[in-house]
Amino acid sequence: MKLTPNFYRDRVCLNVLAGSKDNAREIYDAAEGHVLVGVLSKNYPDVASAVADMRDYAKLIDNALSVGLGAGDPKPVGDGERDFSPGAAAARQPGLHRRGYQPRAARAE
Repeated sequence: MKLTPNFYRDRVCLNVLAGSKDNAREIYDAAEGHVLVGVLSKNYPDVASAVADMRDYAKLIDNALSVGLGAGDPKPVGDGERDFSPGAAAARQPGLHRRGYQPRAARAE
């Protein structure tokens, strides 16, 4: 499994929230792998069920998983990362959403 995002032309990697495992696979396929599929940790009743489900997601999408906090609560993710390491949690990728992006007007032609 990969541990880094798959940037398109070394510049762009989408981050899209999935509604289900089937939806995660559809997102991954549609983006031709140039995506991190988001799952909210807040949607699980406990760490064990979150870790188990996120491992299933990771297998479906070559570990292109982004774990979101949901409601801004860092505790569920912090507890779960002892047992599961997603391919690219946002906290581990400083500047991920900005890497290589410049508005067209700001680029030197």
